[in-house]
Amino acid sequence: FNKEKCMKNALKLILTVFLVVLFFSGTSFATTIDLMPASASIDVDGSIDVDIVISGLDADNLADFSIDLNYDAAVLSFTGYTLGSELTDPLWGQDDWSTGDSGGVINLSELSWLEDLSSQPDSFTLATVSFDGITVGTSALTISNLVLGSDLYLPIFADVNGGSIEVSAPVPEPTTMLLFGIGLLVFAGINRKKKIL
Repeated sequence: FNKEKCMKNALKLILTVFLVVLFFSGTSFATTIDLMPASASIDVDGSIDVDIVISGLDADNLADFSIDLNYDAAVLSFTGYTLGSELTDPLWGQDDWSTGDSGGVINLSELSWLEDLSSQPDSFTLATVSFDGITVGTSALTISNLVLGSDLYLPIFADVNGGSIEVSAPVPEPTTMLLFGIGLLVFAGINRKKKIL
C-alpha cells in the first residue's frame, strides 16, 4: 500500500514537471519588445534614430526597465538616447539609471515614481537611440539582459525582436555626375586643341 502510494506520487511529480517544462519551453509571451525600424539603410556619415517599443502590456503596467542594446561599433557610432515619456513623473521627472555606451553595448534603464500607472497605454516607446554610420557594413541590433518590472513588483516577460542597420557608401547625385562629365569633356577638348596646334 505504501509503495503503491509512493509510486503514484512520484508519477504525479514527474508528470507535473514534464508539463511545466513543456509549457514554458514553447511559451510565447503577449508582451513584445521591437526595434523600429526593424531594418534600415543609411549612408556613411548618415544618421538614424531607432525606437525601442514595448507592446502588448494588456493588464500589466510597466514600472521599470533595463535593456542592453547591442550593435557593431565598427559600423555604427552611438550618438545619444532619449527615454520615452510614459514612465516620467510630472513632479520628479525621469529617474534615468542608464549607464550609456560601452563600445557596442548601450544600457538603458529607467524607474518610474508614478503612483498610478493604470492609464498607461498598451504600446509605447521606451527609448530612442541615435546612431551615425561610420563605415560600410551591416550592424545587427540585438537586445540582451532585458528586465521589465510591473507596478506590482512582479517581472514582466516579453518576446524580443532585433533588427539591423546597413551602412552603404553614398551614391553620387546626378548633378555631381553631370559636372564630372562636363569636366571630362572640357579636359578632352583642351587636349585635342593642344594636339591640333
